[in-house]
Amino acid sequence: MGKDIPGLRAALYIESLQWEAQRALRELLHPEDQARFSHILRVTSSLRCIPAGLVTALFFRPLIGDAAMGELLAEMLFEAPGWPQAPWLPLPC
Repeated sequence: MGKDIPGLRAALYIESLQWEAQRALRELLHPEDQARFSHILRVTSSLRCIPAGLVTALFFRPLIGDAAMGELLAEMLFEAPGWPQAPWLPLPC
């Protein structure tokens, strides 16, 4: 994972978030939906090819205006009161 994003300094933290997201998804699906779970993982891995700026422009710009997505995410993830402090990581542009 860390090899995919140069400069990433919190790879283990992010990997743990990914595992937690997968666990939560498994909890939502019924045991007979294992094929569906595998399909969801394959499809979501292909989303890496879509530039982050395009996703921001299409889905978030109407909501956040000219605010920087990276700054908003960092504020939500790392500066939320009552949440444990995570290691700092550079967000991809």
